[in-house]
Amino acid sequence: MKDNEENLIKEKYFKVITLAVTEAKAYTDEKLKSISWLMVGVVIVCFLAFIQLVVDSFHVNNATYREYSQKTETTEITQNTNKVLLKKIQDLAEQNNKNQEIIIELQKQLLNKK
Repeated sequence: MKDNEENLIKEKYFKVITLAVTEAKAYTDEKLKSISWLMVGVVIVCFLAFIQLVVDSFHVNNATYREYSQKTETTEITQNTNKVLLKKIQDLAEQNNKNQEIIIELQKQLLNKK
């Protein structure tokens, strides 16, 4: 009888332990599933953030290129204007030299008449 009672107690402990292990496994599986879904959500959010960064970089690059093109165009216009002005200044300087030569020649003629 004693052996029979011991076997019954062992069976009850085994059932309790089996039930505890089964419940612990179910609890752990549930938590792991929750963590897995959380990780999937984090990966999706990171991917969307990366996509947003790429799209924003295209906008920034486009705006930067547009600004650079406008500055380049302005620089070219300024350079062309400077070239035209330099040519005019050189022409005026040449005309000034000719006028000075004419004045010097006229002064020499006046001095020779006296």
